[in-house]
Amino acid sequence: VDILNCRVVVNAAVKDSLSEDAELDPVQRLLQQISSGKKRGDLLIYNRVPKSGSSSMQEYVDVLSKQLNYGAVHFVLPPGLICPESALPCLHNNSHVTHPDPRDLKALISHLASLPVKQKNSKRTLVDYHFRFVNFSAAGEAQPVYMNTVRDPVDRIISQYFYARYGPRPMQKKRHVIQSFGELPIEACLQLYRNCSCTGDCTAPEALRCTRGLCQDLYHNFNTQLLHFCTWGSPSCSTKDRTALQEALRNLHEQYDAVGVLEDMATSMQLFEAVLPAYFEGITALGKVSARKNPQKEGPSPEAVQELYRLNALDLEFYQQAVALLKKRHALAVASPARQAPQGGYAQPGMRCSLVAAVGFDAGGIMLTLLS
Repeated sequence: VDILNCRVVVNAAVKDSLSEDAELDPVQRLLQQISSGKKRGDLLIYNRVPKSGSSSMQEYVDVLSKQLNYGAVHFVLPPGLICPESALPCLHNNSHVTHPDPRDLKALISHLASLPVKQKNSKRTLVDYHFRFVNFSAAGEAQPVYMNTVRDPVDRIISQYFYARYGPRPMQKKRHVIQSFGELPIEACLQLYRNCSCTGDCTAPEALRCTRGLCQDLYHNFNTQLLHFCTWGSPSCSTKDRTALQEALRNLHEQYDAVGVLEDMATSMQLFEAVLPAYFEGITALGKVSARKNPQKEGPSPEAVQELYRLNALDLEFYQQAVALLKKRHALAVASPARQAPQGGYAQPGMRCSLVAAVGFDAGGIMLTLLS
């Protein structure tokens, strides 16, 4: 049995297993999209949300990339990556990278698309960075595979506030944040927000004069989790409102192949392993990793927490839908016939086809490995 014949057998098996509701099964859906050329399985983008388990995920990736032979690119700063107001959030403070055309989305996509080719000893690449969803099809390219993790929005912004000031990061950066935004307790920040009649990010000129810039990073972080799922440069996501929420939710359901939830990482890892085996097979056997932790600080009162939920209502709605989607996709993925069928019974005796590399396809179809 050669690779070509094995490919045909498994393609037929997957095709036969597809149901009318195949779009609800993340394993079947991804196999179909890659086989048709709509997506490319050799590039997985994890446009990670800050303080949502990304440090732990990086540790898992560092181990699994060696075991599964794929490239892992952390903190890449692609050419064209800048932070105009319509494109937040992203990072742009790496002085070692030259920007050939800082507003050229095609340059960004071209850079990301070329990364698997630049890997010397592997055919697949996982890229992680803090930036918005990038629509490759807008530049005429096949979409990569997308994943992410999310977190309870209030827990996330509290963690971010403490991390910026007291977390395991360079002292110079912590001092800069404290000098710029102060280090008031979060409850004092909320009191200041009310006293200065702030709305949204509290960026109105009069409100800024009132707060004197104190706690501005906390306010700016309101409802930013959903922005990572907004499309890069989309007018719909220029402000944090229900229009942006709807686009983020649409991308969550239609563009992301696996999205985990920090509060349920066991289920999340099972989903990653089922849908993205070429990148995450074996993650459930690795156990817990030592994640970075902020020093213990007294958190806000229950009343303040409820106020934070009110101020982050858009992110809360997005998070709740992500939790529901995780449960639904997990149930479908672990029972998917596309996941189970190719593991046996479709190849001639003495050989077997494996979809361990299922997400390492080429544009022409499923790339398989023959295992003895």
